[in-house]
Amino acid sequence: MARTGTVNLSSIAALDGMPLNPDYLLRVKERIVARGAEETPSEFREESAAMTYEAMDRMERAKGLRAAGKALINEANTETGEAEALTNKSAAAISRRMGL
Repeated sequence: MARTGTVNLSSIAALDGMPLNPDYLLRVKERIVARGAEETPSEFREESAAMTYEAMDRMERAKGLRAAGKALINEANTETGEAEALTNKSAAAISRRMGL
């Protein structure tokens, strides 16, 4: 479902060089309104900057989670290899015997 709403032109002008996609502009305005602040060009610029920094933090966390996931996959592959070596059976055979 599409979002609807209005954003002041002065607020849009305050985002010189930022994306002018309507969904983004409405998200910025919604966050300002949720804080109980008034929609002014300076508030719009500040909220947009805060959203940018929040996005950077989330990307950093996502990269960390991805790295941790890869480390776990490597550990699981090592454990699987060791299990196969201990029993001289394939991982599929061991899993069947365990009921997995």
